[in-house]
Amino acid sequence: MYRFRHAVGRRAMLAAVAASAMTATLAAVGHGQPAMRQPAAESAAPSGTFMYASGTRHYRITSVDTRTQDQAGGRAPFEFATTTTQFVTLVLASKARDTLALTLTLDSVAVTSTLDAPAADLQGYRGARMEGTMSPQGRLYVFAPPASVTDTKTIALYRAFGRFLAAVPAQVGPGTTWTDTSSDTFKRGEFDIKTSTVTTSKITGDTTVAGEHAWQLERTAVISTTGEGKEKDKPIHLVADGTIRTVQLLSTSGIFLGSTGTQTSRMQMSMEESSGGSSAPIQEVIKSKIESLPIGATAGQ
Repeated sequence: MYRFRHAVGRRAMLAAVAASAMTATLAAVGHGQPAMRQPAAESAAPSGTFMYASGTRHYRITSVDTRTQDQAGGRAPFEFATTTTQFVTLVLASKARDTLALTLTLDSVAVTSTLDAPAADLQGYRGARMEGTMSPQGRLYVFAPPASVTDTKTIALYRAFGRFLAAVPAQVGPGTTWTDTSSDTFKRGEFDIKTSTVTTSKITGDTTVAGEHAWQLERTAVISTTGEGKEKDKPIHLVADGTIRTVQLLSTSGIFLGSTGTQTSRMQMSMEESSGGSSAPIQEVIKSKIESLPIGATAGQ
């Protein structure tokens, strides 16, 4: 029993390092673009029309992912932290009256960890380019790699950055509130993962950022996840739940000005064996920040 708990728990921890770049991106950008979106429900009179503006912007994404797992025998918890720093270029261009062409380029990415393990494999991430189309309010029409692409890193990048820009109602103002629900199915490592998310968004007020009038958008998501995998032909079941809370800033001129966010989750794995067994729960906290860089800035600045 102890051997199973130790092995499955440490395997989950080690796998987290390999996936850290995409995990950090998902937490940083939060839950702005659900896979399946219900119509918005607005709770207050709108104060203005919002549309994303064409142009080129550069962003720095910084995330610190801390994972903790209790250990048997009175030993100190097993804990490590992974820090991911990414520089991203966003280009929006008018394609039609109700359509913007969207291009995201991951200019650079760096990952460090306090865990004594092989460095994360970042090949396939640096310089990656993602393209799609969206509505002026950020609802994605198309954002996925070509059907012929089977590379898991490319697919993961599209899934992560599909949440970069928040989708908002056309008319927004202080007090505007709406709810999104989404579900997703994908493969990560040895697991087939299913997630469901319910997100509540609210414009909590207006503010000024670097001289620009902006809406403050607060979002809270509740996430449920299950996963099925195998270890030496024995089924492994994963279950996790968590919350994401973010504050995003959108200028009234249509520019995403940045965000801060915290994701908290709890994950546990169990294996079907003669004696039964479960890993100790893994607690995860991801603190993330997206900063809009000055016009003219490039990756690394």
